[in-house]
Amino acid sequence: GEHQWRFTRLGINLWQSGNAPVPAEATRALDMGLRFLYASAPLRVMTPEDYAGAPLEDFGVQTPQYEVMLYGAQHDPLLVQLGHVHPQGLAQYVRLAARPELLLLPRFVGEAWEALLRQP
Repeated sequence: GEHQWRFTRLGINLWQSGNAPVPAEATRALDMGLRFLYASAPLRVMTPEDYAGAPLEDFGVQTPQYEVMLYGAQHDPLLVQLGHVHPQGLAQYVRLAARPELLLLPRFVGEAWEALLRQP
């Protein structure tokens, strides 16, 4: 939807949203989401030639189901667009904004971020 959340990492297992501390369950989801994004290699990298003739909407990244924007003190922001789950259910289409490749990441990467979306 049109919902946006902003989280700031204050330390290990310590997050805040606005001026409020983030509850433990959401903290676990944030930590897992970041860990999985950092440590998970793509199952496949699809070049534009690989998906030529198929619109990006077929992969769900033209209008992603959700996006994660990561900011770091010494890095440019990184926009991660999470699209459709692959038909086999084991992977999810992902695009890093400003890059032409599509990634197939293990499904557990997106599931960690979806756990955060389910938080009250």
